[in-house]
Amino acid sequence: MFNLLREREFEFQKMEVMMVLEDGSRTTMEACTAPVSIDIEGRAGPTEMLALPKAKGNQTLLGTDFLEKSDIVLDLKNKRWYFSDKPHHKTYFKEDLDVNSLQTAGSIIANSCHLLEGEGIPLTPEQREKMNYLLEKFDSVFKPGGPYPLCEKPHKY
Repeated sequence: MFNLLREREFEFQKMEVMMVLEDGSRTTMEACTAPVSIDIEGRAGPTEMLALPKAKGNQTLLGTDFLEKSDIVLDLKNKRWYFSDKPHHKTYFKEDLDVNSLQTAGSIIANSCHLLEGEGIPLTPEQREKMNYLLEKFDSVFKPGGPYPLCEKPHKY
């Protein structure tokens, strides 16, 4: 998302942020922020986008602050959401989420597929970003486990 917004010439401001990691340790990282407007069901919701340019496997997350500003109510039990001023107009989540096994952001990032340090060295930053996007989008194809159907039987030439 960060690179997409940067390509569309959004102006990001650099800043340092203190983060608490999953193990409780603290670290300072470079971050970039920009005001963006996110359109959901025809309603534009302004929010401050915070990006960590040096992080790998980044995923865009909308926090509770965004949900509150946008008047969005989550109904996790029934896997749907609605605007607080239209409680009878409910929208189902796009993906079938198991709300009992939601992962933390750290474990989602750890499980995502992306280029490792030293891989793809000849690629430009834009090519690396596109490759990481494809790896994440199709990560189920690249995860270990079971034979690849096209390689089960050797080809005869």
